[in-house]
Amino acid sequence: MDTVNIDFIAKKAGCSPATVSRVLNKSKRVSSELEQRVYDVIAKYDYHPNAMARGLATKRSRLIGIIFPEQMNQYHLYLLQCLNTRITEAGYNVSMAFAKEGYENFIRTYERLQEQNVELVFCAKETSKKEEELLRSRSRQTCFFDSNEVWEDHWAEVNEKAIYEATSYLIGLGHRVIGGIFAEDERQTGFIAARKRGFQMALKKYGVPYIDDIVLHNVSTMREANKRVGSIMHSAYKPTAIVCYSDETAIGAMMYLMQQGIKIPEDISVIGLDGIPFGDCMTPRLTTMAFPMDAYADALVRAIMEILELPKKEACEEEKETTENRKSRHYGLKGFQLLEKGSCAERKQN
Repeated sequence: MDTVNIDFIAKKAGCSPATVSRVLNKSKRVSSELEQRVYDVIAKYDYHPNAMARGLATKRSRLIGIIFPEQMNQYHLYLLQCLNTRITEAGYNVSMAFAKEGYENFIRTYERLQEQNVELVFCAKETSKKEEELLRSRSRQTCFFDSNEVWEDHWAEVNEKAIYEATSYLIGLGHRVIGGIFAEDERQTGFIAARKRGFQMALKKYGVPYIDDIVLHNVSTMREANKRVGSIMHSAYKPTAIVCYSDETAIGAMMYLMQQGIKIPEDISVIGLDGIPFGDCMTPRLTTMAFPMDAYADALVRAIMEILELPKKEACEEEKETTENRKSRHYGLKGFQLLEKGSCAERKQN
C-alpha cells in the first residue's frame, strides 16, 4: 500500500504538492473548488500531517510563538483553545509565553520565544505602540491580534458596531441612564477604543445623555470591575443599566452587585461583549453580544499562514486574490449575535 503523504494526496487530488501545502497552511491562494478537492482526499485517506517531520524535511521549526498577558482572562483562554486547534490542523506547533506588565518584561518574553527558533511571533495581548514597534523592527515575522494584517479595517468596524447594537438594545428596553465600563487604548485605533466609540455613538443617536460620572475608564479585568463598579452605583445619577466592554468585566460587575443585594435584572441590567462560556455560569446568565470565535481564529491563522507562506515562484496553481476575495475572508466576522440570557430587562416605570 502506498504511503499516505503529501505527494500521495497531491496525486489523488490531481494537483502539485505545493498546492496541497498551501491548502494545509490555509493560505487561501487556490480556488475553492481545488481546495475542497484536496480536503476530500485528505478526509478519505485520513491524512494527518506531522509538524515535526515536516520541519525536519524543510529545515524549518514549524513552531509559532504566542505571547499572552500573564494575567489571562476567560477571553484569552477561549481564544487560545481555538487558535491551538487551528494552528495544529495547519501542521504547526505552538509555544506559549506569558508577558508580565512593563516594556522590559515584554522584551524578555519575546527574546525567550526567539531562542526557541519560532518561525513567527503572534501577540495576543494588547500592546503599547512602543512594544509593537519593537517587534516590527526586529522581525517581519510578527502578527498582532488587532492589526490590519489580520482584519484590514474590519476589526474596529465590527467591534464598534457590536457595542452600538448592545447599547441600542438597552435603550430599546427603556433605559435612559446607562453606565459603562471600558478599558483604555493608548493608540485609539484598536478594538478597545472602537467599543467605547460605539457606546457613545448609540447614546448620541437616541438622545440619551453620556454621563461621565457613571462611566469607568481603564478597567480591563474582572477584579478591577468588581472593585470599581461601586462608584457607579453610588453616583447621584443612579443608572438602570451598565454596558461592559467585555464579558469579563460584566461578570466582575455582576459579582459586586449581587454581593450588595442589588438584583439583576430587576434593579439594574448588565450586558457584556464577547460571548465567553463563563457567562453562562452566572445567575442570572449574562446577556451578551457574542462574537464568532471560530471565525476569528480562522482569520488569525490564515493571516499567520500568509506571512509564512511558500515563495510566489511555487504558486503555479494560485488563484489571484482580488479585492472581493479579501473582503469575503472577513465575512464571518460580522456575525456577532445578541444572546438574551437573563441579565437585562425592561426598565421599571416609576
